[in-house]
Amino acid sequence: MHQKLCLVAVVGAVFMCTSSVIVAANQAVVGKGEYLTNCASCHGTTGTGGGPVAASLNIKVTDLTQLAKNNGGEFPSARVYTVIDGRDEVQGHGSRDMPVWGDDYLAKTSRDEPIANREESVSKRIHALVDYLKAIQAK
Repeated sequence: MHQKLCLVAVVGAVFMCTSSVIVAANQAVVGKGEYLTNCASCHGTTGTGGGPVAASLNIKVTDLTQLAKNNGGEFPSARVYTVIDGRDEVQGHGSRDMPVWGDDYLAKTSRDEPIANREESVSKRIHALVDYLKAIQAK
């Protein structure tokens, strides 16, 4: 009986670890996809600011790989999140009412879902993008 319990515990632990790895990998894929869809046109595929739209802008595009360095070595996750969701204004992104990508995040959710579910879905996508930006920081 003791051996069966140990086996169940080991299988459960392996399943939990594997699930965590799969979720983390999926999060990374979602974050990179969000970046390439919503940010790369200005910030470039590498995040350094050399996207195809950058040359036509009146302001210098931020090198997103330097966010941690420019913040004393600490990645400003909360600030980045509020810039992405439009609560903090960034001149090149437009007003808080209509960031460049507009209502893109909510528009990609089902209008049939309750607003709380839609907002949770959007929050997960933004968190994935923030995690991706954190991962591309210059060392």
